[in-house]
Formats: sequence, structure tokens, C-alpha cells
Amino acid sequence: MASILIWGDEHDSCLLARRVLEKLGHEVTLFTNPDDALRWSVSQKPELVVLDSKEGSECLQLFRKLHRCLIVPKVMIITSVALSPTDITDAHRLGAEVCLNRPMEIGEFEKRVTQLLTA
Repeated sequence: MASILIWGDEHDSCLLARRVLEKLGHEVTLFTNPDDALRWSVSQKPELVVLDSKEGSECLQLFRKLHRCLIVPKVMIITSVALSPTDITDAHRLGAEVCLNRPMEIGEFEKRVTQLLTA
């Protein structure tokens, strides 16, 4: 069981992700406020951070803050709008291991999370 932080700007999408991850046996904490997510991450040091936003730029902004404040755990970025090649390169340079676009199959999400946590 892993400690996972989900931050997102769409509450319903985050609730779905939390339900999926909890069914896999993980302990999941959900935030829609990026400052709250950042504070919690610094004190709790989750094993995986899932950043889920309509706009990839919001995910990258929070990811940069996380990167400055702590040793970044494994990170997955999920967006509705495809990230630019530059943003993808930047995300990978900072340590994001997976960048996914919505919509996606729940099975794909489960598979990617499992791969990240067992790598």
C-alpha cells in the first residue's frame, strides 16, 4: 500500500481517481487547492503524486514548487489538453515519469500507477 497525493482542479475527476486507487489498496489524500497540496506533501512525503488538471501548465506550476521544496517522489501528470513537447521535456527533466491525456481508460490509469510504484 502506497501513500498517494492527488491534486486536481476538477473535483469529480479527482474523486474517481481516488476511488480507483483506494480499490487497489492505496492510502489516498486529495486536494483541489495547490497550496494545501504543497504543504501536505512537504510534511507527509507521499510515494506518488498525481497532478490532474484541465491545463497542463497548472500541473507544471505545482510540480515546479514541489521540486523546489522536497525530494520529488514519483509523479504522474494527467491533463485534458495535450502538453506541448517543451512542457513534456520540462516535466521529464523535473522527474515526472508519466504524462497522460484525458480521456483515458481506467485500466490504463491503474496499470501506469502500478508500474510507477513497482519500478
